[in-house]
Amino acid sequence: MSSLKERKRLQKIYGSLYRRVKGFDLEKCCYCNSGRQCLDHVPPLSMLPGIDTDEYGNNGGKFLLYPSCLECNRLLTDKIIITFIDRLDYLQDRYNRKLEKSGEVWSEKELEEMGKNLKSYILTHSNKASGWIKKLREVSDNIDDYWTDMDEENF
Repeated sequence: MSSLKERKRLQKIYGSLYRRVKGFDLEKCCYCNSGRQCLDHVPPLSMLPGIDTDEYGNNGGKFLLYPSCLECNRLLTDKIIITFIDRLDYLQDRYNRKLEKSGEVWSEKELEEMGKNLKSYILTHSNKASGWIKKLREVSDNIDDYWTDMDEENF
């Protein structure tokens, strides 16, 4: 069965268990603040066939929906990372790794010396890296905000 068909099947079976998390702007990704494109299921839908959902719920487990962009949702995929702060930490690490893999930054002079196709390729990838930097900053800011809020609530 294709992953899309399987996902739809799981949503049909388990979708009613999930509730949207309150306190987030439903138009923005709760992780990186870009536009919301989907909902992130926590725990992942793919995990549910392997657990007793009644027992999970009775033991305090929650079935949550977070507003998300496609990129953050795809990076989290089927990871069994339940807490919001752990999800932010995971995304911060993933965006850092993407940036490390993205390679060098080219100067304007170096770009001018390149052929059209190579220059276009590099600029496309540098635009992706700029997007990852923006997402990384937003995720990092959300981590800082989370801990600031926790400190204020605990004192």
